[in-house]
Order: sequence, then structure tokens, then C-alpha cells
Amino acid sequence: MSIRPNSYKILVADDYDSNLAVIESIFEESGQVFEIIYAHDGLSAYEQGISESPDLIIMDWEMPQMTGIEAVRKLKARPDTQHIPIIMTTAFTSSEHLETALQAGAIDYVRKPIDEVELLARVNSALQLVTSYKQILSQKDEIQEKTKKLEAAFDEIEKKNDKIMSSIKYAKRIQDALLQPTASLQNLIQDSFILYKPRDVVSGDFYWFSEKDDKIIIAAVDCTGHGVPGAFMSMLGDTYLNQVVGVMGIIEPNKILSQLHESIRMALKQDATQNRDGMDISVCVIDKKEKTLKFAGAKNPLVYIRDGEVIRVKGDTSSIGGKSGELTFTTHTIELTDEPTPFYIYSDGYQDQFSSGMHSKFMAKRFRKLLHKVHKYPFAEQKDILNHILKDWMRQTRQVDDILVIGFSI
Repeated sequence: MSIRPNSYKILVADDYDSNLAVIESIFEESGQVFEIIYAHDGLSAYEQGISESPDLIIMDWEMPQMTGIEAVRKLKARPDTQHIPIIMTTAFTSSEHLETALQAGAIDYVRKPIDEVELLARVNSALQLVTSYKQILSQKDEIQEKTKKLEAAFDEIEKKNDKIMSSIKYAKRIQDALLQPTASLQNLIQDSFILYKPRDVVSGDFYWFSEKDDKIIIAAVDCTGHGVPGAFMSMLGDTYLNQVVGVMGIIEPNKILSQLHESIRMALKQDATQNRDGMDISVCVIDKKEKTLKFAGAKNPLVYIRDGEVIRVKGDTSSIGGKSGELTFTTHTIELTDEPTPFYIYSDGYQDQFSSGMHSKFMAKRFRKLLHKVHKYPFAEQKDILNHILKDWMRQTRQVDDILVIGFSI
């Protein structure tokens, strides 16, 4: 069934102009010309779904005033709009979210970032259903046959999603096997904790620690991306940290970062490709004999508390990977005292988390104040307090990033 230009009206709803522009560009470059109307929030999408009677709606999941899912449910509850096919666009990948979308009335979904081929295939598939629906209105005898085809399409989507989720869960098992149990850090430093909360099934943040030449090396790493892409980067990072420290024997924090930068660039062939993926990282090297802690950071800082004062040691401004050429990093040396000092390294996930209603981020300054408030508690309690405050801050708001906080006292 061919799709004739100018014969379909499509409502595209998304609160980000950049996403609307991407979809518009995909349609223009495909050579298919549609009448496109836009909505920037869920309420406008709902109202235009009624007033404009579009043939197809492409609906973002998360939008202000009314979520995409709420708009779908309300449109499907109306006799005059329940026939309009709706494709959800979403960064969610879990089977629970897909089930919610289908139960609400969506016929399909496209994952973000939007892939041109996938979007056009699903839009054309949906528009074929629109043509079928119009024929059904005048040819009632075809209703049963068309319904069976639609149900088969739903079944196929569920099967494909099950396969996708199976692959992601398998990736999680691999990632879990690479990472040491969080409690294992206490074998090296008894007063310590790791708060590790992936946004998706798998994570782009990861922690790493080891002991080499009577020195303890600890790293908190934030890789490019989330979910599966971020997890691939985390596996690369874990592998090369093991190689740099364990095999090459490099234990100066600035040299660890420089070698890690070179290893990541070579692994991703970044001199020959446009790939600019990488990671932000904090590395601490603890020498109990010399009573020093050495720190180097690629964008990420170190925070410690001494004499009641919160001290932040900034990392260098470059990330690992992406940039061409050799990078040098700065080592900061902190003298340890007889009085144990609490140290914290972390990704930006905690401080970037939005509050309930997506009104504001937690922010770095508030996070440092929180560390100051909890630093005198036992480290197991510190972890519980940080987790409890984060949940209270988020409430019903979705987690926007992977979260990693490592605390220890030396």
C-alpha cells in the first residue's frame, strides 16, 4: 500500500524543539511530504488531537502540563479520537514501560535517540493502518481481518521487546560479573561505602578499586551515555584500568588518567573516526606508609572534610577520550593525619537529579553541604541517609542519570 504525499496529517508532540526538528528533518529527507502540526506539551497534544483530527500522533512520553501517557489515555477514552493511532517516543526501554504504553492505547514506540530508518518504518506502518481504518469505515466486512493483523503487530512488538530486554539483562549479568561487590571495598578500607544506582538496567557509571604495591587505588567513573551504550563504555573503562594498574603497574593517579585516555582513544579509533565518547573520572591513590592520599581527576572532583571544613579539590578540565593528542593531568597530594579524614568521590548523577515535579536539580553545592552533615555518621549509615534523602527528593520523578557516590575514611 503506497503512501501518497500530502494525504496524511501528523501531530508531533514533544517539549523539546530539537526533537521536533529531528523528526521534521527525517520526514523532509525521506521524500515523503505530510501535513505536520506540532504540540509542545501533553495538554496541547490532547487538545489538538480533538480539534485537528490528525491521522497519526507521534507522542513524547515525558512532557509538561500533561504527560504523553496521560494524553494517550484521554484521547483513547473519547469516541471521536480513539481511532487515531499513536506512536510513543521514549528513552525508556523496560518491558514494563512498553506494556504501559500499549495498555494506554499506543500502537508502537520508537526509542530515543530517534533512528531515521526505525521512525520511517513505524510511521509508514502506522499510516498503512490509517488507510486500512478508512477503508473499514465503508467496508465493515474487513474489520475482523484488520483487527487480527493489528493484534499480530502487537504480538510482534511484544516479542521483539522481550528479545531486547533479554539482551539487556544479559548485558547486566556481564557488567555485574566485571564489577566487584560494593561491600568488597571494606576489605581494603573498613570505613567506606559505595552508593551505586544505575538509571537503567545497566549503567554508564562504575566504581573500581584495587591494591598494588601496598597502595590502594579507588576510582569513580562516569562514562558517556546511559543504558547499554554507557555500559559498553564502562566495560572498556574497567578493562583498561585493570591493564593500566594491574599489568602496566602505573599507580600515580595523573599517569593512570593519561594512559587511560590513550587506551580509550586507541580502542575506539578516535583518530580515524568521529567517535568522541569517553568518561569523567576521579582517582585516589592511598599510601598508608607515607600517610598520603594522591588525587587526580578528569573533570570530576574530590571532596574531603577536615576541621569541620568541606574542601573540594577540582579535577582537570579535560575528559578521558575524545580529544586528540596526549593529555597530562595534575596530581594533588593530601597529607593524612592521625585523625581519620572522610573523603568522597562521585559522578554528577546525584547532584543533577531533579526534584519531584522536575522543578530543580539537587545541585553540587547542596550535595557538598549534605556530605558535611552526614560525615560524622558511621559509613553504613551515611549510605542509607544519602539514599533516603535522594528518594525523598525524587519522589515520583524518574531518575535522570546513573548515580555513584564513594565514601571512605583514612
